Amino acid sequence: IDALPDATGTEAEKNILKGQSLAMRGISYFHLIMNYQQTYAIAKNKRGVILRTSSSDPIDKGFSTVQECYDLIVSDLKSAKSLLADFKRDEKWQINADVVSGYLARVYQVMGDWNNALSEANAVYQDYNTLMTKEEWCGGFADISVKEVIWAVVNTNTTNNGENTQFNYWNNSDPSYGENQTDGPIYNYLELFVDGHYVQLFDDTDYR
Repeated sequence: IDALPDATGTEAEKNILKGQSLAMRGISYFHLIMNYQQTYAIAKNKRGVILRTSSSDPIDKGFSTVQECYDLIVSDLKSAKSLLADFKRDEKWQINADVVSGYLARVYQVMGDWNNALSEANAVYQDYNTLMTKEEWCGGFADISVKEVIWAVVNTNTTNNGENTQFNYWNNSDPSYGENQTDGPIYNYLELFVDGHYVQLFDDTDYR
């Protein structure tokens, strides 16, 4: 972002790059604050994460409050949405205004700002209002061309980094598997599997 003024390219191209960069920063800080502090409703005045918005920020910069983190997240995403308003993407891995609105809806929902959450969700719904078919639901979620998918990437042999890919961190091995590892046991998503009693509440015709 700092280098954009001196970069080559048209202003339109720079706006797209800036919009996508701001979106990624806002999205990243949203996930960080969700992971490292309690939810906004009860923690807005508590310590958040360190906000770095410039390459010239000091190394010893202090922590921001949760409120300050969300202020930056909303500001980044709103600016990104404006900059990407006319951007037409070629692939679904590219961030456009719909992706940004989807995240804004989630952020506003966490903040309890229901009117803005609904407004942003409706903005996305205009272009993604076709539900997946039964065949698509049961097909393994391997097709990013289905109408419900807003933002996605296809993991190929080229992009697959083996154990360094994010999917490795969703490993469902028992925690004891890693007890002899130098970095400790593996904490995983086993406890997040859907309970069978919950599934029994579904209607027989609900193929999801």
